[in-house]
Amino acid sequence: MPLRTFLSLLFWPVSSEFSGITIACGRCCFCHLMIVMSKVLDTDFVKLELLDSGILVATYKRRMQVNLSIAREIVRARLAFAGRMPRPVLVKNEGVVEMDREAREYVTSGDGIAGISAAAILTDQLSTIYIMSFIQTVATPFPMEHFEAEGEAMRWLSGFLD
Repeated sequence: MPLRTFLSLLFWPVSSEFSGITIACGRCCFCHLMIVMSKVLDTDFVKLELLDSGILVATYKRRMQVNLSIAREIVRARLAFAGRMPRPVLVKNEGVVEMDREAREYVTSGDGIAGISAAAILTDQLSTIYIMSFIQTVATPFPMEHFEAEGEAMRWLSGFLD
């Protein structure tokens, strides 16, 4: 690859959400340079955003009924996107209607809790009773709190950054 092409990549305008560039050397079909800067992943069930601070924001989609299959897909997406390095997570509930028992058990054990150092659950007033009962019945190896104000939740989570 010519030096000019490589240097132009360093100054390539990068979208704040996603930028992916694949460049082949032109001499073989195996040599690729891939620069990927991904800060947002939007799936059918959850939107994940990795902030510059290191906090992961997980926004659950509206009117969802979460079963074990959906819970596994959400966890798989989170681990693929953010990895297993422990980090604080802000969970925004935009209207999960129900999470069955198997899904609750899965997200609170093993892979479900991998990569989480603290969790702040942000809800509106209508979801508060459901979320509070969830927090009170679930034992996690990390701190978990409920918040109605995002600023308060982010301040609390910032105490868990390295």
